[in-house]
Amino acid sequence: MSAITFVASVTILLVASVIIFPSDGVTEDILAAICSQTQNQETCEAILESDPRTSSADLPLLSLISLELLSKQADKNHNSFVIILQIRI
Repeated sequence: MSAITFVASVTILLVASVIIFPSDGVTEDILAAICSQTQNQETCEAILESDPRTSSADLPLLSLISLELLSKQADKNHNSFVIILQIRI
């Protein structure tokens, strides 16, 4: 999933967190509804479900999880670009 798509997902999560506050965490239906707004729903769901906290998270926590996952992916991408640039020099 591209960084732009993931940022869009996080934005949707933040907006949804203002509207919906489930007491028992985010259900699969809510996660599917959130991820259906992305370019690749299956990838979005897989990324969010890769964190064990997602199953019991409420929407504000899910937003934080999304941001943490985004940050980790951004770091990986940055490191890959640095390596590629070093090889080209």
